[in-house]
Amino acid sequence: MEQALYRQFEEIRADHWWFRGRLKILKSIFKKFIPLSSEILDVGCGTGSYFNILDKFGKVYGTESSPKVIDDLRSRNIKNEIFIAELPKMNLGRKFDCVTAFEILEHVEDDQAAFRNIGDHLKNSGLLIGTVPAYRWLWSKHDDLAHHYHRYTKKELSAKLKAAGFSIKKISYYNTFLFPIAVTVRLLKKTLLKNVLPISDFSVRGGALDFLWEKTFAFERYFLKFLNFPFGFSLIFVAYKNRV
Repeated sequence: MEQALYRQFEEIRADHWWFRGRLKILKSIFKKFIPLSSEILDVGCGTGSYFNILDKFGKVYGTESSPKVIDDLRSRNIKNEIFIAELPKMNLGRKFDCVTAFEILEHVEDDQAAFRNIGDHLKNSGLLIGTVPAYRWLWSKHDDLAHHYHRYTKKELSAKLKAAGFSIKKISYYNTFLFPIAVTVRLLKKTLLKNVLPISDFSVRGGALDFLWEKTFAFERYFLKFLNFPFGFSLIFVAYKNRV
């Protein structure tokens, strides 16, 4: 990820409607699937946005490949232990009850090796929860700026999880209610307004509509607990490591 984009994440993580809405969705998924008193590893923890929520379910660790990012976390008095490690070559010498990977796997060229590497750090029947961007046809300059290698379909993601030794408990598209608006903006940025709108998706704010965007996005959590959406801007998945 470009440093400029990381700095933008750091600046907006607490107040951007997309981050706030997604945190509410993830919290709902955590409550449904993560047992209490779990040992949890947040791979590519970035700004540590998920620690406060995950801490409620057990002891939480993180990984980051950049010493500078780890220094930034410590400067904010983050108490969770952070390992210097990077997919697909993590070698932490221990296994966890749950691994989380939010918007991480698309950054790894050999994502199949990354799934296997995560599996190596899970106990038998351990839980993997993750999110990834959807649909290659939505590729834009934002993906280039973020150093993405992949955008996924549900079918592709399911096949890769199964090939890496996981059983899928849940896999769904999400960011579905706002999908028509998001697709329109993305396509305009690729065509008519490619030199007008900012490259980063997170530079586009709704102003007075931020509250509405957040509420609409977060409202999906009431449905995602029970069903899977057939389309959306991103994918969310829950999978268990098969016993070996």
